Amino acid sequence: MSLARGSASRLIRLVLAAGLILALSAAQASALFFQPAAPALAQSQALAEAGQRDPQSAELGWENRDRGSRAAIVIERRRPVWDAAAEPIAAAELLLDDFATRRELQAGAPGFTALRQRAALEEFAATVRTGEAGTVTGVWVPGTLSLPVMQQPAGDPGFVSPEAGVLTQFSLASSLGTTGLLAHNDLAGVHFFALSPGQQVFIVYGDGGIKEYRVAATRRFKAGQPNSPFSNFQDLDQDQVELSAEALFYQVYQAGDHVVFQTCIEENGISTWGRLFVIATPAGT
Repeated sequence: MSLARGSASRLIRLVLAAGLILALSAAQASALFFQPAAPALAQSQALAEAGQRDPQSAELGWENRDRGSRAAIVIERRRPVWDAAAEPIAAAELLLDDFATRRELQAGAPGFTALRQRAALEEFAATVRTGEAGTVTGVWVPGTLSLPVMQQPAGDPGFVSPEAGVLTQFSLASSLGTTGLLAHNDLAGVHFFALSPGQQVFIVYGDGGIKEYRVAATRRFKAGQPNSPFSNFQDLDQDQVELSAEALFYQVYQAGDHVVFQTCIEENGISTWGRLFVIATPAGT
């Protein structure tokens, strides 16, 4: 009976502690559940006095006071232990509902890296949230791009946003179940050339939904008539096979649930010399 009461009491304490963390500021929550490890704190303070920031202290130096508990843990990214009064980076503060050891929180550890990535993704998703379920409003590729996505005006499948930091969803591709993302190669399309096989691609929807893909292939084509929408295209990667504009469209976009980044390739001073398609498929397939 005493054991049951003890367990119940412990559970109540944890629930109250979790509620308290939500009510406290990041600095107060950190002070409640964490203490800086003495060596890391001393190093950070020394660097602080010298006017320098300790890059390691942003991710190391916090030790849980009660390693036997499963109390919530607040992780603050890029916030050194000696700068406790600094304003928190909201989306980089992760409130975990499970216990984590210091080793799991060390910079560079896979678990820690994944948590930081998730925080950055959720921060980005919040900036493109519109409440529209099923409407693509953003795309995020770790370390490469994080851009909002706009829709084409009705009846204008050739429209591409003239804004530098915006992608355009290709309506004709959407009708085939594919997420086509368009951009000019002198604007946001320049980022497409940095995409490579294996990279994660996160499509963000207006209601906050997120779907993960992986870059699977890159296709490059030379346009026979660069400025004509009816030009034939030579496949630069597959023995110079020539395709009509219609055949190329269906070859690239008819595969169903995948993401295609499309922009122009500039060559010999001609900005529309060719076409680049970077194709991503659902993660896990």
